[in-house]
Amino acid sequence: CDTAAAGAPAAVKACQDELATTKEVGAADAEKARQSCITATHYSPDDAVMCAASHTPRSPSPPPSPPPSAPPPDITAVAFELGVHIFLPVNTHVSIPTEPLIVTGLGENVVVQAYLTSLMTGSDRMTLLVNNKSEAFEFGVENGDKIQIEVFSSDKPGVTEYFLLKYGKHSDVVLVTTYEAPPPSPPPPLPPPPAVLIGRA
Repeated sequence: CDTAAAGAPAAVKACQDELATTKEVGAADAEKARQSCITATHYSPDDAVMCAASHTPRSPSPPPSPPPSAPPPDITAVAFELGVHIFLPVNTHVSIPTEPLIVTGLGENVVVQAYLTSLMTGSDRMTLLVNNKSEAFEFGVENGDKIQIEVFSSDKPGVTEYFLLKYGKHSDVVLVTTYEAPPPSPPPPLPPPPAVLIGRA
């Protein structure tokens, strides 16, 4: 454009009109491009417009959008049930439920904490079993793990204790009650009165 010869006013007019409608061009850059295109008068109008465009600085491309954030891990397991109410003799232990619970529904490789507690203050008559191993009252579990609780009934008759298991945003309670003490045995019957012999007169 800078070395073009003088010539067609229509080409200069088209070049200037194009520059006037280009919003992203600064004042100094617009003037520089206009003067360059004025010397391009031997071009056709389309060539002059292309000449002006070649002198027009473009706005930088917007930065690429950030990649979408990963969804949060799924920490909600499938709901489970321990049972409702179990009656045991005193000082008896049992694993609940009879068939282990199998952890499912969590996200891939997601580990959540399983908690076991008694609602009786100060009680420790329970153990968390994970894959047949005793793990005290708390342990991390994931899909496929097998869970049971081992509970010990009270040493007193007629006592009910609530045991709570919680993991994966679900929980359940089982009640364990010791049988009432049997009533005392009735006293043995009294012996029959001695026979009275009545002699003849």
